[in-house]
Order: sequence, then structure tokens, then C-alpha cells
Amino acid sequence: MICRRSFLADASALALVLAAGQARAQAIWTDWRGSKFGTRIEYPSDLFAIQPEPDAQDGRTFAAADGAQIAAYGVFNDVVDFESAIAATTEGDAYSQVTYRRRHSGWAVVSGIRPIDGRPSVFYERYFLDPRKDVYHVVVMTYPTEAKATYDPIVRRIAGSLDSSRYTR
Repeated sequence: MICRRSFLADASALALVLAAGQARAQAIWTDWRGSKFGTRIEYPSDLFAIQPEPDAQDGRTFAAADGAQIAAYGVFNDVVDFESAIAATTEGDAYSQVTYRRRHSGWAVVSGIRPIDGRPSVFYERYFLDPRKDVYHVVVMTYPTEAKATYDPIVRRIAGSLDSSRYTR
């Protein structure tokens, strides 16, 4: 016999997941490209507001109403070399709860949980070394752990948009 309370709870959870999926499917995806390094991402502009450009003109931050953030930027490989940047993802309190790490010759990903503004948040960082090996491009996304169902699929698309074939400096 099916417990009515359990069935209703499961149905409500499914409805929330479906609604979140529908909202993502209807998101307005916008391209952003940095002027200095050519770093490029796609982001849902109906969820994230673009923030003012920093003086260095090396990237941008995008903020959502619930505290989620995206940072996309480029760095000269001779200023902070790619290998040192990747090695740094194994050090410090910010990387004490890593749940996923993957490394390839020209890119790396690290993800996990860390406190942001006093609440547990997911972080996802993707580093991509430009084919000329003079610049690496980075996208960092953070969001509250309770919003994983909403943001996990978004992270996949944003990370996938950080692609070397799109750089035209």
C-alpha cells in the first residue's frame, strides 16, 4: 500500500524538479566575451545580472538574487602560470571539501562545498589553457547547496561554453 503522505511529498518534489527544469529550458542565454583576453561564456541573463567591469578589464562577475555568482576571467600564463593555479586548488580551507577534481593537459576542473557568507555553498571552477598557452581562462560558479537542482544543469552549460574554439583575440 502506498503511503499518501509519502506519495504527496514525492509528487511535490517531482513538481519542483519539473518546474526548475522548465525554467532552465526557458532561460535566456546570452554570450559574454571579455575584451582583454577573449574569455567567453554563455550565461542565463534572466537569472544573473552582469556586474560592473573591474579596472583591469580582465573579466566579469554575474550575480543572482539568491546569492549565486559566476566569475569569468582570463590571466596571462606568465603572470600566474597554469600549473601553479591548478596546484593551488589542492591547498587552503577553500578546497578542504573537494568532491570532484579532473585534470587534463589543457584544462582542469575542481568542485566541492565551502562556506560562503556563512552558509554551505557549491563551488565549481574550470580552468582552460588557451591553445597558444599564453593565457588561461577561468569560470568560477558558486551557489547555495539548497539550489543544486536549479544550478547544476546551468553549470554544465556555462562550463561547456568555456571552449578554446571560440577565442579570437
